[in-house]
Amino acid sequence: GFAVFPGGFGTLNELSELLTLIQTRINIPAPIVLIGVEYWKPFMVWMEESALKNGLISQEDAALFTLTDDIEMAYKLLHAHSTGSPH
Repeated sequence: GFAVFPGGFGTLNELSELLTLIQTRINIPAPIVLIGVEYWKPFMVWMEESALKNGLISQEDAALFTLTDDIEMAYKLLHAHSTGSPH
């Protein structure tokens, strides 16, 4: 799994590449956790009001990641994937 913290162009590039690889099924689906609700809010607005609204991504694509400020929840999601267990 992947934890993505606030960052600049490099972070956005890596997140875009990761989402594209999972979306196109080139890479095995893995949890992506965006850390920092306030930081990622403009990204979420763009995704919902532009990309989804204009049919550029699907609802399934928009569900490829989880947004949170809860580090424990992020850890549980990532750890469950790495161990193959739900907890």
